[in-house]
Amino acid sequence: MAASRRQQKSNSLVPNPAKKFLEFQGSKGHYLYYDNEKKEKVIVKNPQFLIVKETTTVTGWNKANGGLFSNEVEDGNTEELDVRYYKGDNKNIAKGVWKDIKQVVTARNTDGKYTRSVYIALHDKINGWGLDNIKLSGKQLTSWIDLHNKLKAANIEEWQVMISIDTIEFDDSGSIHYYYPTFKYKLLDEDKVPAHKVIMTKADAYCDIVEDFLQKRKDGVTDATPERRKDSSSPAVQSKAQDKDPFDDSEEESPLQEDSIEDQQNKMKEDSSFEEEEEDDFPF
Repeated sequence: MAASRRQQKSNSLVPNPAKKFLEFQGSKGHYLYYDNEKKEKVIVKNPQFLIVKETTTVTGWNKANGGLFSNEVEDGNTEELDVRYYKGDNKNIAKGVWKDIKQVVTARNTDGKYTRSVYIALHDKINGWGLDNIKLSGKQLTSWIDLHNKLKAANIEEWQVMISIDTIEFDDSGSIHYYYPTFKYKLLDEDKVPAHKVIMTKADAYCDIVEDFLQKRKDGVTDATPERRKDSSSPAVQSKAQDKDPFDDSEEESPLQEDSIEDQQNKMKEDSSFEEEEEDDFPF
């Protein structure tokens, strides 16, 4: 049994480099993440971050089947999303570019959501800067698109700004009432402010880490795969495993396996205990 488990671990996909996975709690109006060491949720009152890398994925939850997820792609219009349930006899939901699978994925009996998975350089007073992840769907995503439109109108690139929450809005227009955030930005100047240059350089390094991770996931590289010298004559890796949502801890024999995260998602949904991070102003 132990040997079998070790074999499963040795064939799991390379781990996600992000340390914290932030989700917005619409019923309470704040971001939080699950602390693996403390085994509890931690509220982040005002996350402040730089964008490192954005991808498209699918997330969701329904009572009949539980959580669902997909791989991460850079362009959902041209790259296939493989949407699956974490558990159950029939895990496969749909596979294809977003416009072709949208109707199936977002159907009421599935409740999947188009989601932006944003890798970020996040600051907190205790640990300083770190590579983390924040997922945006629904009204959050609308606010995120609004932010991008503002940046585009001002001719500002996304890597030039620090982002934080502007306001927390309340939507009571439908049968379900919930909070959602809007975002604001602060322009950084790496030429005039040394501290800005330091974090922008760090964000660039994080971007290299994330891009390497995404490529390995796309190529089906596992944590047991020997590093290969990059050589144009080397044959391309043929097996392509789909990316796994960072909240999955399935122990089943599957190329989608990753260690230790589905429990985090369940605890985030069910556990009412939490700790608060000290609110942080812009760090510079």
